[in-house]
Amino acid sequence: MITIFLSSHILPEVQQICNRVGIINHAKIIAVDSIKNLAKRISSKNKVNVFVKAEGMNEKHILELLKIDGVQKYFPYGDGVNFTIEEQEQELEVAARINAYLVNKGVKVQTLHPSEPSLEDVFLEVTGNNEVT
Repeated sequence: MITIFLSSHILPEVQQICNRVGIINHAKIIAVDSIKNLAKRISSKNKVNVFVKAEGMNEKHILELLKIDGVQKYFPYGDGVNFTIEEQEQELEVAARINAYLVNKGVKVQTLHPSEPSLEDVFLEVTGNNEVT
């Protein structure tokens, strides 16, 4: 086994490179685990992401999707976008509204499915911060 320490505020890149992370807040280690296990920790708090990959989706569409009840925020992820949904119970209903909006706008939806919370979501949850700094 090899351990490499990487310090970065660019959490999407960390998530792509690392399989295990330590989160430090105010000079204290507050979480160490695999990204998957840390994501499970916050998934149990009713947050869920819906990943959307769509040909022709642009920033205007994304900003309109943020107006859908239940959609909290978005962040680019890979070749698509993750939308954070307020409640797991609303996941299918909100995903259906996202799909209907995009189809109605002539956007070709290629993928739409639930996804695990991002490392940024994990960081914000375990630190109680409102933003990554």
